[in-house]
Amino acid sequence: LDPAQAERLRADAAAAGLEAESIAAQIAILEVADEARARHVVHTAVTRDLGDRSAGELRARGIDVHDRSDHVTAEEWLAAHQAAQADDDQRTHIDEREVYDAQDADTRRDDDLLPAVDEHAGETDLPDIRETSTPDPGEHADRPRRSMRAPDETAAVLARAQEATTEITNRITADAARAAHDDPDATRRETLARWAHDDRTAEREAHDRGEELVRDR
Repeated sequence: LDPAQAERLRADAAAAGLEAESIAAQIAILEVADEARARHVVHTAVTRDLGDRSAGELRARGIDVHDRSDHVTAEEWLAAHQAAQADDDQRTHIDEREVYDAQDADTRRDDDLLPAVDEHAGETDLPDIRETSTPDPGEHADRPRRSMRAPDETAAVLARAQEATTEITNRITADAARAAHDDPDATRRETLARWAHDDRTAEREAHDRGEELVRDR
């Protein structure tokens, strides 16, 4: 090979090496995104199934599920609610027994005037992922074969995957806490069931080894 051709081949090899490293990094990121998508599919399977069944039932009753003419936004509902309250205030008679005694209120502790806080209630002053996230433009379309995402597109995919994973984890934690609060014995039953399963497994393994199992519980 002449020196010019050899130099060109070395440059091509170096460029191919850099491209391979970039592809490997993208593969690692996209694997994380695939895992997050799989978790999302499993986590929302029941919800999607119930939604499909509900839509089918509505269609069977002659109701167009895509007709939003009778939908009310939160702003419209709030305006109507405030108007109804104002109308009630004009019509409702209030006697002296219903008048709030401001002097008595001043003598109370501030804590007594605050509503009780339910530690198991959901936090609402948080951003909703359904409002903050944006769908991927190619979510429902196949990408051309042998095409690569730009680095910023790959970073956006990873960010959405991390948001989805965090949301799923938070929902599972909240559901478990709510279930434990609603049914205090649920955790105990789960523990006993796990112990029973472990005991049966240990008994089978001991029997296979010809040993006698000594229970410590």
